[in-house]
Amino acid sequence: MAIPSGAGTEVLKRHTSVGTTNDFNSATAILTVTTNHIYIIMTIIICETGSASEGFYMSITDADVSNQEIYLLRGTTAGAGSLTSLQTFVWDDKFVMDSADTLRFQTGDASNLDIHISYIDQDWT
Repeated sequence: MAIPSGAGTEVLKRHTSVGTTNDFNSATAILTVTTNHIYIIMTIIICETGSASEGFYMSITDADVSNQEIYLLRGTTAGAGSLTSLQTFVWDDKFVMDSADTLRFQTGDASNLDIHISYIDQDWT
């Protein structure tokens, strides 16, 4: 994406993924940046709603680097949840995603992650 030079918009948005699970052999795409947009990720809240403590990885597939997967978190664990005690992990470090970048999660078979992402969408179309 070229450096924007015209007028654009900034909108605060959210994205959710309920019950994310896979087998650590592949990553699940959670959020992909639209062409001519920039996303500033503000907060990611991850809650393990299943009964098993599970590890997860979070990465970005970078469209500018031949879709190379870049890990942001690797081997982080969300504790086992129950009806009275859900285990939550909060990522509040800000980072930027550019056109066609994809935020991905890898989890274990028994995991059941609810993921909530708050971000600023800068639209330069």
